[in-house]
Amino acid sequence: MPGVRHIHKKGYLTCSTALVFLQAQQRLREIARDCQTAQLKKLKEIGEKEKKELQKILDRKRHNSITEAKSREKSKKDVELTEINRRHITESVNSIRRLEEAQKRRQEKLLAGHQAILQLIEEEEPRLAAQLEHECELESLSLPQEIRRYLQEELDGSISNGHPPGSNACSSPGEEELTVL
Repeated sequence: MPGVRHIHKKGYLTCSTALVFLQAQQRLREIARDCQTAQLKKLKEIGEKEKKELQKILDRKRHNSITEAKSREKSKKDVELTEINRRHITESVNSIRRLEEAQKRRQEKLLAGHQAILQLIEEEEPRLAAQLEHECELESLSLPQEIRRYLQEELDGSISNGHPPGSNACSSPGEEELTVL
């Protein structure tokens, strides 16, 4: 009976949606993790670039100070060069430390956002699975009624066409193809 198979397939398709749902949830988690990995990689690249740029700026500043000091008197030049190098080291260490702390805060904020997204996915999964299960249960409960209704319609249709109940009123698809040819 093609209609009964259709009804069964309909129920099967809906319940197989649960499997599709679980696969989609898993894929969603994988995509989220992949995106998060890419974001962390990009953040690290940006951090390294910022650090290099800061070092270039500090080195340029140091070279400018050294150039100025060299143009001064010989006696002051040596003392000033030592002071310039000391200031450069102190300023570089402090600037890089502040930059690394800012980068660490950005990374922690990003990781917290990532964790929140994964948590949301995890929290939604049981609710959506329960909803899907409920829909499958409702459909499986209505399935016997749909089968009965279909069979009654088939029975009523075959009686009204003059075919006695239980007789094969329809030819098989192979027979139809033969008669058409």
